[in-house]
Amino acid sequence: MFSKYTKVAVLCGLLAIILTLSLQLSKTGQINPASEVCELNSASCEFLIENQVIRLTFEPFPVQLEEEIRLKAHLPSGWQLQSGAIEGVNMYMGRIPLITDGQNSGVFFLGSCSEARMQWQLLLEISTQNGTRYPLMVHFITER
Repeated sequence: MFSKYTKVAVLCGLLAIILTLSLQLSKTGQINPASEVCELNSASCEFLIENQVIRLTFEPFPVQLEEEIRLKAHLPSGWQLQSGAIEGVNMYMGRIPLITDGQNSGVFFLGSCSEARMQWQLLLEISTQNGTRYPLMVHFITER
């Protein structure tokens, strides 16, 4: 039927197509919402869920220890910030709640610890107008 070289060429072509498609999907932000993670390198993070842009802004930035940090979720109409909590990654600091105000924003306070450079993860849950809930994760670092 097909020679060994033809089979190899077809397999290489299929692999090239799969790689090209996966690169295109990652460039457009079409990522599984259950695995949405943002590395906070500026004052905001953006996510794409159900073809809607979700933007989170932090003030002040960079995130400071022992200061009130305000989080604002810029969501499509009818979507809601449900809950949030912060956890230490490189050191256990308990589960620090995000105190929400019902207006898609909230505040949190981070305590100082013995680590000079602390890694954190903020776990959020948002809901769409039809009640579907999505988890979001934001990683950030504080330094003292």
